[in-house]
Amino acid sequence: MLGVDSAHAAKGLKLGYRHVRCGTASGDKNIIDAGAAIASIIASGVARESIYVSAKIAPGEMADPSSACDAVLKELGVDKLDLLSIEWPVGGADAVRDCWRKMEALVDAGKTVALGLCNASVPVVESVCKDARIKPVVNEVEAHPLMAHRKLVGVCRRYGVVPAANAPLGMSNASSDNPLVTHPKMAEAMAVTGEGKPAGQTPEQILARWSVQRGVPLVVDAGASDAIVEAIARCHDFRLLNAQKAAVDAMEPPPRVGGTRFVSPPPGVDFAFDDPFLGGVARPGLELEKAGLL
Repeated sequence: MLGVDSAHAAKGLKLGYRHVRCGTASGDKNIIDAGAAIASIIASGVARESIYVSAKIAPGEMADPSSACDAVLKELGVDKLDLLSIEWPVGGADAVRDCWRKMEALVDAGKTVALGLCNASVPVVESVCKDARIKPVVNEVEAHPLMAHRKLVGVCRRYGVVPAANAPLGMSNASSDNPLVTHPKMAEAMAVTGEGKPAGQTPEQILARWSVQRGVPLVVDAGASDAIVEAIARCHDFRLLNAQKAAVDAMEPPPRVGGTRFVSPPPGVDFAFDDPFLGGVARPGLELEKAGLL
């Protein structure tokens, strides 16, 4: 599934995107426009059931997710969400557990169909899944070839949680400063020729298709240009050639070097990203490589 941030809802829905991801009621200036776009596409004959609408609980809303959910529903003009997620799991295990139980009550009340996590590490995913009555259906994290989160993706799948990518292009917009777009391996992927490679293929399409082919759905972030939103809408029209996929895979830094993050917590939010290899089943080879012994 491809998704668009609320900023691109109007364009994305017309292009065939069916997941509209909204932020929090207090922090998403585009949420009213997203609601209008959803109403417009439904009026054109698209069934509400075919549009997937998600929103997030901000750190300051974790103590009262019901009020936050009600505010989002009011701004969007819909009677229920398809997904409500904790955006930044802050405050420790007890705070996350308390928020999750209150969110489970929102499912019981019919205000959201499913619950999810964002920016959750392996230990957080494991803790929530072991304790929750209603399990998370998704964990949305920054994921791209320079931060592939292979261990986290595997652990999510083991618990039946869909790993989803935000910042799939690294930096939201095409830029000469974007290390993914300017990476030598991207140049290799772009230079590959063969049957099935579409004419005019862009680096952004390659990055989106790389995510899709590894089974990680993605959301196009608010900072992306309209041209990128349009280009990524066509990433289901082709598959990466083997040589292209190999080149993109080779962008990933070795564990001892660590990945590159482009997303930071919002100002004032005390959140520290865990090591992407932390938790889950131990993999001695990775530990040796991180220690520089391989």
